Amino acid sequence: KHRLLAEDVERLYQEEKRLRQELQAEIAKRIKYTRGLVHELKTPITPILAAAELLLEEIKDPPLDNLVKSIYRSAANLNRRIDELLDMARSEVAMLSVNPEPTDMSVLLREVVGEMALVAQHNNQSLTLEKPKTLPLVEADKDRIRQVLLNLLNNAIKFTPQGGKIIVTAQRDAANLVISVSDTGRGMTAEQQEHLFEPYYRITDTRQKLSGLGLGLYLSKSLVELHGGHIWVQSEQNKGSTFSFSLPLTADV
Repeated sequence: KHRLLAEDVERLYQEEKRLRQELQAEIAKRIKYTRGLVHELKTPITPILAAAELLLEEIKDPPLDNLVKSIYRSAANLNRRIDELLDMARSEVAMLSVNPEPTDMSVLLREVVGEMALVAQHNNQSLTLEKPKTLPLVEADKDRIRQVLLNLLNNAIKFTPQGGKIIVTAQRDAANLVISVSDTGRGMTAEQQEHLFEPYYRITDTRQKLSGLGLGLYLSKSLVELHGGHIWVQSEQNKGSTFSFSLPLTADV
């Protein structure tokens, strides 16, 4: 009996080892494929973006300037979609990571809101930043938090009608810095809110109008959680939405 038990244990061990090796091989294959795909897509996009930027500096008169702006926006949008796919692949194999360092969120918030203010102005929307004069430092990956903020602001601009308002706020509680993006858009049902942070989810009645893969909020959630924070939404139909996320304060604050 003991011999049979030992044989069963050994058999189970070998089977587990085989499955683990197959899984590791599949993960390595997927990573290799994704990197190759991103490289193939990035290679032609990079010179298009560079050329469009140069043309934007040289061409100032309509209608050619509008054509160049359209080329640049389209190429930049495609570049963002490629980055989202790569991050999604990294997330699926637990390779999505952040590199936190002490970050002045006041500076980062002013930069991001300043960048997006022109987009909001183009849509006849107001975009304002409301925060205390100073904010505590947080351990954060500046580029990744910028990505989260841009995702939330892009969504707010998409869903807010002309003449609407978008407000970014920042405040601290006992242990966290909480950043919120509020809009005066259409809002969402409770059912829609339940699925918002799922990959590839898009609100049905906007699918034909809005660009994107439905990965922005999923990746934002993943990135915030990698920082040790949380992300959530408060919304009501026809009354707008508020997306908020928290970042833990540094220990010495």
